[in-house]
Amino acid sequence: MLAGAAAVLPIAAEFVDKVAVHPRPFWAFDYDPEAIYFYQSLRILDGRAPLNVDHPGIPVQLLGAAIALVTGRGPLQFDAFRIAAYAVAFALVIVAAIVLARVLFREASPWLAVAGVWTYFLAPLALERNAIWSAEIVYFPLGVLALVLVTRALRDDAAPRHDVLAGAAVGLCIATKFLFLGWAAALLIVAPRRVLAAAGIAAGFLAGTCVAATRYPYMLGWVWQNASHGGAYGRGALAPPDPAATLRAYAAFAVHAKAWLLWIAVIAALLWTSRRALDRRLALFAAVAALLTMALPFRNPTNTRYFLPAGVALVALLAAARAVPRAAAIAACGIAALLLAKNVVDDVRSHETKIRQQTALREQIDAAVQRAAPRGGIIVYGWRVPEPSFALRIEATEPRQLAQIAVRYPRDGHFNDWERRLYLPPGARRWDVAVIDPALADRFPEPLPPPVAAVPPYRVFVNPR
Repeated sequence: MLAGAAAVLPIAAEFVDKVAVHPRPFWAFDYDPEAIYFYQSLRILDGRAPLNVDHPGIPVQLLGAAIALVTGRGPLQFDAFRIAAYAVAFALVIVAAIVLARVLFREASPWLAVAGVWTYFLAPLALERNAIWSAEIVYFPLGVLALVLVTRALRDDAAPRHDVLAGAAVGLCIATKFLFLGWAAALLIVAPRRVLAAAGIAAGFLAGTCVAATRYPYMLGWVWQNASHGGAYGRGALAPPDPAATLRAYAAFAVHAKAWLLWIAVIAALLWTSRRALDRRLALFAAVAALLTMALPFRNPTNTRYFLPAGVALVALLAAARAVPRAAAIAACGIAALLLAKNVVDDVRSHETKIRQQTALREQIDAAVQRAAPRGGIIVYGWRVPEPSFALRIEATEPRQLAQIAVRYPRDGHFNDWERRLYLPPGARRWDVAVIDPALADRFPEPLPPPVAAVPPYRVFVNPR
């Protein structure tokens, strides 16, 4: 317990700095995916199926629905919801760290237990996603739950129910992100009773997604589209993967993730050191789960957050080597501490830079809009413009939510480039100023005049009518 609590301290310190000392405004870039999950939770509270089930992410939406019962169901409570959601998610991280140290590393040196907790947070973007309300924020606690139950199922004295429970935990992970499908394959390879494990996987997935049962055909189609089509999120043409392009993308990822690859090499060395007392079944599960997770995003391996389920699997790989000598465990913990310190510094720097850049960009946009329409008017914002009204409006799913947002931002509308549609505030008949990315100008539902100002990457347009 002490090892788990000690390991979480530096992660908690960074979390407090990002959430309480230097908080990111809700409109600064990461409102996608945060607002998506928020509004889907509100739909669940209204008794309706969520619309956005791409990942599918439904366990996070269900957790968000419970949080929104406390913080409020209106869109103007989004910021209060975020802070509460971060706190709840990090409380789960603390519990998971303690459980991990007490169960998977019970027979190991406390130094190895600390390194085990840190293993996930050494993965690229793990610390960043720890304070962004999305599926990734629960990877560590749900992954640890699955690892604990898988470890129990692999014991010689395990009962049939343990296979079912291990499968159910993995199924719940898949309901959170389809990238955990690699874990399902790994469990079916090592489980003593594969049929029961498969039944558990199905039950866990169904339990985690039952509120969106009508969306199962869409989920299946989305997975197939991403696997079979090119382009972002499978929006391109049906095409086989390009092996050369895939290898180049993985090579680019390797260059970016040198510190994480170094830690994987350390884990491999520890496995070799403890090979005579290695937990081979757990090591096989973890290795297969990690390798398949790394292979699943073959269409877009440069998006490093897709590899985070592998980061959790590596925790189990380290646990399989728990018989390493104390000196080796201390040395490994020292290396992990250095790598974690680098990750923390990089993440804090990135967090503060993002706030500074987005704040400056918003100030420039507001000044340009004021010059373009000094007497007021209706302002329409396009994709990713760092404005509070846009962050709240773009992912809203109900007209009444837009009306509630308009109470605070009565002059602001938005342009949805996916729908090629303008949404004006109540009572407005036309827009006066539009701030959009010129790359999306051809999707605007009416001809645009030449821009009157440029605030890269956006342009400011004034309605000639």
